[in-house]
Amino acid sequence: MRRMFFSWIALSFLPMACIGAEVIVTPIPVVSVPNPGPTFNDPLAANTWLRSNVRSGSSIGIDGTYPRSGTGSAFMSGIGGVSKADMQYFPAGGFGTLGNLSSLSYEWYRDGLSTNPPAQAPALRLQIDIDGNPNTPVDLGYLIYEPTYNGAGPSVPTDSWQSSGNLNLTTGNFWWFQSGVGADDSNPNSFTRTIQDYFNPANINAPFALLSTNSLIVGINFGFGSGWNGVFQGAVDNVAIGLGGNEATRWNFELTQEVPEPSTIAVWSVFGLASAVGAIRRRWITRVS
Repeated sequence: MRRMFFSWIALSFLPMACIGAEVIVTPIPVVSVPNPGPTFNDPLAANTWLRSNVRSGSSIGIDGTYPRSGTGSAFMSGIGGVSKADMQYFPAGGFGTLGNLSSLSYEWYRDGLSTNPPAQAPALRLQIDIDGNPNTPVDLGYLIYEPTYNGAGPSVPTDSWQSSGNLNLTTGNFWWFQSGVGADDSNPNSFTRTIQDYFNPANINAPFALLSTNSLIVGINFGFGSGWNGVFQGAVDNVAIGLGGNEATRWNFELTQEVPEPSTIAVWSVFGLASAVGAIRRRWITRVS
């Protein structure tokens, strides 16, 4: 985690990529780390999705197990305990400041055959440079969104795609992890704070840092794991972020650049659903056995 953050210094002086509208992301093949096995990270690069923190017994990448908005999504699975896998994106120059965040959303899927605690689903994280200065890389952290703290309940929905959206400074509950300090989770209120709540000194206790409207969003990240007990399998798609009220950038994870028209998807759904469900279940059994 810290290695990727420290590398933000090198990326921060590159020109920021243009953002806005849908971006189809492909190909990012599924990478699987054996158990036991070394943690896998894609080489650091700007303006591209990277597989990161892929630990023992984990898999992540784009495939067709749980198609969404086309034929693919970002698949992920793990066997529990040490398993963890993320995908992250660093735009050169950063996205912009927290004060300009106007929208944030993603879609997620938890397979009903998962045996980890039922409250756990893929999380979405904003990677933050607290003072907005890349030359002071010790003040870094994550604002973390989890569905269970946002109305999904102690048992999140399974076997169907769920949307977590309409997030901004004042909507959505986020908890805070600060690099070199840890998780600000000693207070139960830590899981019911909006991003704006982290601008209020009354909510922040040392050694955790106070965020501000000038804190910089250096990247976006999603994934599962790190202490999750039991087998997990699921997916993420249509990650979106907008700043300054402008059109959000939405990343659609696909097998190819050719996305079927809605009518094609409907026909496929009618005539191919039964066989597709069978294939998914067989694939699940193969992956977790």
